[in-house]
Amino acid sequence: MTRIYDEVFDARLLNGTTRRIALVDGYHVSAEDIRNARDRFGKFDIAVKKTSYGSITDAAEEAAASMGANVVTFKGLLQNLAR
Repeated sequence: MTRIYDEVFDARLLNGTTRRIALVDGYHVSAEDIRNARDRFGKFDIAVKKTSYGSITDAAEEAAASMGANVVTFKGLLQNLAR
């Protein structure tokens, strides 16, 4: 995994593909949090909720999907990277 800047990383998978990961801070991650991350960090494949508290809203999942991304917890990140 390579840190690009601030809270953005590139993860190179065993199959040779790369996933751009953006860390998102929020208790209940919302669609606005996802859109703000896109504005701040640019395109990403996976948005990771930084804290284990709170939740990811359905609207956040829909916003991420509309951008061609996923929004997940840390556990979800590990599952995404294992694919």
